[in-house]
Amino acid sequence: MEERVILNDGGVVITATRAVFGSTTYAIRNLTSVRSSAKKDPAVAALVALAIGALAVFANPFFGVPILAIGAWALWKRKTTYSVVLATSGGETSALDSPDADEVQRVVAALNEAIASPDR
Repeated sequence: MEERVILNDGGVVITATRAVFGSTTYAIRNLTSVRSSAKKDPAVAALVALAIGALAVFANPFFGVPILAIGAWALWKRKTTYSVVLATSGGETSALDSPDADEVQRVVAALNEAIASPDR
């Protein structure tokens, strides 16, 4: 009997019995839950540049203003990474990280369908 493929999307294959992420395979029967998470890049460097730029504006505007602008730009351009988090009896693991929230939501929906499937 051939496995029913729920999702086949660029290196991610979800069937009723297994989830394959690149070269890593998880048995659906071992998954207790699945969720997505989002994490923004740290803002420390951008905030440091903003602080240095703000202080430097008073001493030398030709130096301070560009540093202030770079800090503001870096703060604005921070990226968000979305993850598929799998929970098993042994704990949680991040199975997929992507800048695309829609991709992560498709994978989470497919995994939830597989977990709820009577074929697992």
